[in-house]
This record gives sequence, C-alpha cells and structure tokens, in this order.
Amino acid sequence: MCFTAPSWEYVLVPVMGAVLAPGKRTGQAHRASAYLRMTGRAGAKTFSSYHQLLNRARWNPRVMARHLLGMVVNRLMPDGPVVIAIDDAIERRWGRRITARGIHRDPVRSSHGHFVKAISTDTAREPADIIALFVRRWQVEVTFAETRTHLGVETQRQWSDKVIARTTPALLGLYSLISLRACDLLSTASMPYAAAWYRKTSLTFTDVIACVRLAIWVGDIFQYSAPNRKPQEIPPDRIVRMAEALCFAA
Repeated sequence: MCFTAPSWEYVLVPVMGAVLAPGKRTGQAHRASAYLRMTGRAGAKTFSSYHQLLNRARWNPRVMARHLLGMVVNRLMPDGPVVIAIDDAIERRWGRRITARGIHRDPVRSSHGHFVKAISTDTAREPADIIALFVRRWQVEVTFAETRTHLGVETQRQWSDKVIARTTPALLGLYSLISLRACDLLSTASMPYAAAWYRKTSLTFTDVIACVRLAIWVGDIFQYSAPNRKPQEIPPDRIVRMAEALCFAA
C-alpha cells in the first residue's frame, strides 16, 4: 500500500493542483498554497494537512514508484527492452542547512567547458556503440529541464530531510503521470501549439501539460453530456480559478 487511508484523503488535491498551477513555485508553503488555490480550497481550514503530506504523513514512496514504473513500462514499452539511464549529478542543491546538497561537478552544466569523456567498462563495445548509449543521457537532461520549468524541481527550499527526500521524486513521478494521461488525450495527428511566427513540428511537454490541464478544467463538462445536449455552463467558481491561473501565470 502506497498511502494510509488518512493520507490518501489529501493526495489528489495537491496532485491536481500541481498540474494546474502555472508559474514558478518556490518553497513548500508557496507550492501548497498554489495547489489549494487552483483546486478551489483557498479557504480550507485544514490547509495544514496538505502541507504535512510531504513532511509528516505516512506513505511509502518506493511502493508508489514501483506501481508507477509498472504503468509506464506497460504503456510505453510492453515488450521491452527497458534501458535505464542513471545520473547522480543532475540536481543542484545548496545551502548550509540542506543535508542533501549536490557535491558532484557536471561538466556539461559547467560554464567553463563542455568537453565530456565517454568511457565504458565493456571492452568489447565499439566506440560508436559507447557514444550511442551515452547520448541517451540527454533525455534525462531534457526531462529535468522540463520538470524544473513546469513543475518546480530544483526550486524548492526545504530543510526537513523527509521533505527533501520526497519532493523531487514526487514531482518526477507527476511528470510521468502527466505523460501517461496525455497518451490517452493526444494522438500522432495532434498538432503542437504554434503560430505563424513560431513554428513547431513536434509535440513538447508544454503541449502535453497544456492538454492535460485543459482536460481537467473543462473535460467533465462535455464528457458525459448527450449528443443533443443543452448548452453547458462552466461553474462560476471555476471561471474565477481559471482567470486567476492566467493572471498569476508568471
């Protein structure tokens, strides 16, 4: 079991709020506040329970990760093979009171040079094979860049060891959930969000999260209505929250 029954009651709100909340979010309190506002719970008296989801609530991140990995593999790579790339120098953390500070120097992200030496312990591999495997690492870099931009990875400022250990994996897991949901909403014929002055030929995570946000905002209004339905009205409180999302997007 990933969550205890009391914790589960407070899980879905921050998950939905994290998808809907635009702009950069720094700090656990600011992040949780944005989640509550986007889900119409700005006046919730139990707001502290949502803040405690990461630093006190009882739930098992490893069990949740195992279930999520199974969902990703079954949907995207059901027949395998699955190649897992590992990079321990990807997240930058600093500060006197932060225990999980990054201590590795990543030459690719350094401003002093971009020379990278690719080596392998498998002496039977050809140089071209080694490089082909190494460049798969860039997908990890892109994933972190997108989660940093859209979900706030590396922007959090916490001192609790439990929050530090949980936040980044949780946001990366949310990235996977958003991608899985978009698989149901988008197709090979889906067009990226573009304009005459900005041409895009491929879908990016910007398109993916926008699609999922739209499905959350208005999907339930049209999903279950009959073909000869009467015009459906968007609830006024939802219109206000949508307007707030636009006003505070930066």
